[in-house]
Amino acid sequence: MRVEEKMEKQPEFKGGINELSKFIKNNTIYPKQALADNISGLVVVKFVVRKDGNLSNIEVAKSLRPDLDQEAIRIVTLSNNLWSPATKNGNKVSANYYLPITFFTSKAAEKKYYKAKQ
Repeated sequence: MRVEEKMEKQPEFKGGINELSKFIKNNTIYPKQALADNISGLVVVKFVVRKDGNLSNIEVAKSLRPDLDQEAIRIVTLSNNLWSPATKNGNKVSANYYLPITFFTSKAAEKKYYKAKQ
C-alpha cells in the first residue's frame, strides 16, 4: 500500500474536528489504575487512513504509559470507517494521520496541563 506524503486534502474524521472530539470524549474509558494513580497527559496515535476510509497500521507514536496507550489505540480502532480519505490530484489516496488524545483525571488537571503548554 502506497502512503502519500503530500496531498491536497488531509484525511478527516467525518463531521470534522468537533465530531472527532465528541467521539473521543464519548468513547473513552479511563483505565482504573491510571485514574487511581492520578495520571493525566497525552498519547499520540499514528495510523493510515486508507483510500477506502478504513484504518490500518495503528500504533502509538508518543507514549504516556501502557494502559493509557492501549486505551488510545482502542478509541482509534473504534473510529474505523468514520474517516474520509486524503486526496491528491482529485483522487482518494492513503495517508498517515497523527491523532493526539489527552487524558485528564479532572478539570483541574486539564487546566494545569494547558497552562504548562503556554
